[in-house]
Amino acid sequence: MLQRSLFSVWRLSQRLPRCLIVTTAQKISPTCTDISRRLSTSALCLVDRDYQSKAHAISSSIARKEEFVDSSSINVAGLTEAGIVIPTLETHSSLIDGVRYDELPIIHIHASLNNTIITVTDHTGKKHIAKNSCGMEGFKNVKKSTAVAAQATGHTVGTVVLKKGIRNVRAVVKGLGVGRLATLKGLQSAGINVVSISDRTHVPHDAPRPRKPRRI
Repeated sequence: MLQRSLFSVWRLSQRLPRCLIVTTAQKISPTCTDISRRLSTSALCLVDRDYQSKAHAISSSIARKEEFVDSSSINVAGLTEAGIVIPTLETHSSLIDGVRYDELPIIHIHASLNNTIITVTDHTGKKHIAKNSCGMEGFKNVKKSTAVAAQATGHTVGTVVLKKGIRNVRAVVKGLGVGRLATLKGLQSAGINVVSISDRTHVPHDAPRPRKPRRI
């Protein structure tokens, strides 16, 4: 009987609020009232401590949120102090050198771990304008996966696109290779104005089990 009462008090102290713990402690048989009162008192202390810690965490998070919202670095128009335009509902209809944003050509950058492939299409993605990769540029084997190869490939594609009268483009990056940033640097060095950068790297959610690591 004593073990059951102790277990019931402990179980209730872990799950029930303060008022219910007091009522359950009063209903226990008088043979173990002293022990049950001690356990209920300790349980109440733990519950109060949990409530205080949760209340402190909530109040601090609300304060941080208010501080972030009241920050002067955010502008209503979407333009920050760094000069980065935050996309809004009117972004697609905005004009860039007389061309709508949603009608700009798109540069698709696929940066894999072994190569970097660049494809330039129109705004629909159906018409191909130019294509190049580190392998087509002349890099072989391990050199294809370097940032120098990606930058050289981006510079070549930028030169070809610039000769066709295209200066403002949108960039869509995919993959986790080293050529993500290097390709954009090569495009800018060729005179291409990258209006926006979108990351469409696939992130697995509940994916199949990966392969075991290689033993060396």
